[in-house]
Amino acid sequence: MLWVFDRSILSLFLSSDSAAIDIAAHINTVASWSFILFGITIVLFATVRATGAVMPPLIILVISVLIVRTGFAYYMRGVIGEEALWWSFPAGSIASLVLAAAYYRFGGWRTLHMIENRPAAGEPPDTGLGVPRQRANMAPETPNG
Repeated sequence: MLWVFDRSILSLFLSSDSAAIDIAAHINTVASWSFILFGITIVLFATVRATGAVMPPLIILVISVLIVRTGFAYYMRGVIGEEALWWSFPAGSIASLVLAAAYYRFGGWRTLHMIENRPAAGEPPDTGLGVPRQRANMAPETPNG
C-alpha cells in the first residue's frame, strides 16, 4: 500500500510541490521492498531462537547489517553515488535472508533445548529462584505458615 500510494502518503509530510517527494518516492521504490525479506529473516530467527540458539542469529545480523550493508554503502558510493546508501538496504536484507535460510536449513539449532533437565510430569519447574517445597523435603505449608 505504501508503494502504491507513496506520493499521497509522502504529501502528508512534505509539501506537494516539493522536489523532495520525487526523491522520497525513489528511495521508497529502491529500499522499502527489502523489508519484506528482512521480515522473513526475523520469522526464521524467531523459530531458531525459541529453541535457545541465540548467538548464530545475532552473528548473522551483525554480519548482514554492519558488514554487508555498511560495506556496500561505503564501497559502492564511488560507483553509484548516494544511491549506494539506498541499495545497501536490499543488499543487507538479501544477505541476512540467505544466511538465515542456510542456518535454518543446515544449522544445528534443532538439537538444542531451552531446558536441559526437565522436571518430571506434575513437578513444578525449577526457576532458579528457590527450591520447590517438595524437592527440599519440607512439610506442606500450614495455614499458620
